[in-house]
Amino acid sequence: MALDQTKMSAVAYGAGQTLYLYQTNDTAAQVAGANYFNDMADQLRVGDIILVAGDQDGSPVINLFAVSGNDGTTVTVTGTAGALS
Repeated sequence: MALDQTKMSAVAYGAGQTLYLYQTNDTAAQVAGANYFNDMADQLRVGDIILVAGDQDGSPVINLFAVSGNDGTTVTVTGTAGALS
């Protein structure tokens, strides 16, 4: 799937980083995939944290990602490969 910016909110800011909450039913692999966050390249900075909340087959899933690269066009994230529980 693709990023739905209407479901991404900045929830905290401090020490030069922003914490975002993003709600999606996309899998962690999809979210971590190439080009997923590129539409927000003008907003996301290296070091920002994205908490992804979703529902996979009726089970709540939380994944945590950090923006590890942003050249102004391409955003790269790294983080959990599966659910935190």
